[in-house]
Amino acid sequence: MTPKPEDLTSGSFSSPPRDAKHHLMKRDGLSMPWGSCTICQDEGLQYYIAHILPRHDRERFIGYQNAGLLPADVTSLGHLDVLIYLCSNCHGLWDSDDPRLVIIPKNIEFFIQWEEADYRRREAEANVGNPPPQRTVPRRDDYDGGYAWYYLSDRRLPSYLQMLAQANRCNVDTKASPTALILKAGKAIGFPLRQPDGHGISHDVRAQLCQLFNLWERPPPMSEHASILTTETQTGPSDLKKDRSPTDDDEPGGSKIGRRGEENPSEGKRRRTGSQNASQQDEAEDDSLRGVESWEKEQDFLFGPHMTAAKIMERLG
Repeated sequence: MTPKPEDLTSGSFSSPPRDAKHHLMKRDGLSMPWGSCTICQDEGLQYYIAHILPRHDRERFIGYQNAGLLPADVTSLGHLDVLIYLCSNCHGLWDSDDPRLVIIPKNIEFFIQWEEADYRRREAEANVGNPPPQRTVPRRDDYDGGYAWYYLSDRRLPSYLQMLAQANRCNVDTKASPTALILKAGKAIGFPLRQPDGHGISHDVRAQLCQLFNLWERPPPMSEHASILTTETQTGPSDLKKDRSPTDDDEPGGSKIGRRGEENPSEGKRRRTGSQNASQQDEAEDDSLRGVESWEKEQDFLFGPHMTAAKIMERLG
């Protein structure tokens, strides 16, 4: 029976919902009534309801939500779509800041093609003037290409995983959120690891995951008109406007004449004020010069160039 929406999550942001164990066993076809591990399928061990995404990293989860990388109904870290049922052995390798055990979809190309088609859809909406809609990602029922577990460590496989690998039992059956599983794997693939047993992520899978992450990191599409305006704003200086030279009002020697050859009123006022100031300065200089000339004439009168020394002494006396 399909769980009701209220059964998929709890009132807590990170705690699993009530009866989560039962719903997870039903969802992933695990052995009943006690269950089995989703990865190794062992029975009779201690089990954990494990988080696919870090349960205490609320900020990262909200970032995934805002980017549209999780299904819209996954509103908390306690939602069933981002939980998985694991034995104690697998849980120890899974639930850590540096996970050594991850689950990845076998067909990454499916998610690449989905993202490219979804981006074209959002771009088309933006080009007709509508706000770009939110990204959509494949939900648990949209993808049926299967999953596989990968061991990410330079150490040898634990014995129980080695037995699975030798028996070619690396497949995983789950209906958890596929993009949540990809996001968890993305935290681990950035480290160059030597794989002594050959059970790490292959170069091809790593390259496909990186391609998908690059597509996810693209900014939201905008209309062609908005894109042109943004480009002009970023590449053109602010003063290079239509009908305005970059030297107008800004560069020395720039023209102060308006577009129709008319002088700007404020500029005319500045010109008149400048002329008055210049006229007053000239008058002051003329008065000063007249004083100098008067003094020089007086000196010429007292001491003429043709006067004899005796005459000068007579006048000074």
